Amino acid sequence: MTDYFDGIRFVTFGNVPDNIGKTSKSFNGYYGIQYNNSGGFYLSIDRGEPVYFEGPHAFLTYPGPHFEYGSRKENETRHHIFCCFEGERVQEFIQRGLFVMDVAHPVIRITRPESFLATMRNLQSTLSHSFGEQPPARAVLLLEDLLLQLHEQPPLPDTELHLYHPLLALSEAIRKTPQADWDMEKEARKIGISVTYLRKLFAEYFTYPPHNYILECRLRFAEDQLLHRNIPISEVAENAGFRDPYYFSRLFKKRKGISPLRFRAAFAP
Repeated sequence: MTDYFDGIRFVTFGNVPDNIGKTSKSFNGYYGIQYNNSGGFYLSIDRGEPVYFEGPHAFLTYPGPHFEYGSRKENETRHHIFCCFEGERVQEFIQRGLFVMDVAHPVIRITRPESFLATMRNLQSTLSHSFGEQPPARAVLLLEDLLLQLHEQPPLPDTELHLYHPLLALSEAIRKTPQADWDMEKEARKIGISVTYLRKLFAEYFTYPPHNYILECRLRFAEDQLLHRNIPISEVAENAGFRDPYYFSRLFKKRKGISPLRFRAAFAP
């Protein structure tokens, strides 16, 4: 069984939640998964014209081309997490189509960022206990899981590519200010489509329809408030965009399996 997991050596890994830096290099002899979990970034390959993206996207780095990538705007932060590796087993990934070196379409939209981020963090946690040694079998399986998740991401239909970026910008705006009074009819008019079509595409691109996405973002905002601010639950609800604190508490318990008060008691530092 041990032989099955041979042929992979992990070179480096990192998790930078507030990255404002730029990387400009060739990856000589090793390969990598670069994941932009949030914020805007650009990518240029072989000093070509930079392409700009927003939100959860990943791309692969590998020997040969020169890669340059960083925050979309100067001093704008983004969450970047990565893992680099080498070894004979990588050639098997390439031959079987699991590691795809596609200069024409290098960036992959991540439709389930929570799952991808959790797998990446799990891999890094596993490596942190054995870095520099023969990697445990679990680390190799998690790496293959990440590559498989990349392979399974659905491509955007060519006929709708022009709508993806305005909808991505909308999803990022909601994520940053979920407590705002969002009006999807107004947002649809800005983009120039019907609100019905906006809801359909939004659900296809980002897993949730707009209403559910707003609720999920508000709950994540509320979690942060519960963990870092010692304020009444009613104020947490209001800050997160919930007008009715009782509805907020019921929804929080339904989605999280625990009441806001118990969540704070259990997890607040």
